[in-house]
Amino acid sequence: MLSITLHDGAGAFRFQLEGELVEPMVPELEGSWNTAASTFGGRSVVIDFTRVTFVDESGEALLRKMHREGAEFVARSDYQRDLLREITGEQVSTEPLVKAGVLCRLISILGLA
Repeated sequence: MLSITLHDGAGAFRFQLEGELVEPMVPELEGSWNTAASTFGGRSVVIDFTRVTFVDESGEALLRKMHREGAEFVARSDYQRDLLREITGEQVSTEPLVKAGVLCRLISILGLA
């Protein structure tokens, strides 16, 4: 299961992820990323990773792409910080980079194996 919540704020666009970022869910996040990209403008794009519990290789590949395209990450656990440090080559913030904006869309997908 992966939930994707998009927050469209004045200073930043934020993706809040919750659950497992694994192959069946990667296309859904990538589609959300591609659709939202046209609205980023000059704003920061933040991936709130604090509620992600697991990422497979396909999820890692998408996170690399998002980082190359300018995304910043926020993580909480050692697992999250270590994974994102490996992907980005940078230290990852443990503090929210922006406050939540207006909730645009919530996607909850359950039971896909």
